[in-house]
Amino acid sequence: MRATFDSFAAPRALRAALITFAWRIALGLALTLALTLLGTIAHGATITIVNLDGPGEGFNDPTPAAPVGYNPGTTIGAQRLFVFQYAAARWGAILPSPIEILVDANFDPLDCNGSSAVLGARDRTRSTRTSPARRTR
Repeated sequence: MRATFDSFAAPRALRAALITFAWRIALGLALTLALTLLGTIAHGATITIVNLDGPGEGFNDPTPAAPVGYNPGTTIGAQRLFVFQYAAARWGAILPSPIEILVDANFDPLDCNGSSAVLGARDRTRSTRTSPARRTR
């Protein structure tokens, strides 16, 4: 014989109290899980673009430009920097890290000719790993 909740000889009021208690436990666990996941999502990494370009070049290019799409930059340099900052914000929303990530960046001309072009390059100049407690900045 299979035992069911109704087959117990408990008074009706006790059964109602047990059902209410079980629902409260289930809802509490679901709420705890939801808040834990939300807390994980809400604490993405802060990625900061450090502009290494000199005056009048790359991210600091003063050539006027009309804003395009969602890019509000009014100079070529501002539009370039906005794209880098937007990409950093998107990555920061995905990567969980309590430590600020600094990205040294410059926008220099790269080699190209009629048949090929370099779209981008990277060079890891330094990598520092510091715990949040030791961070002085």
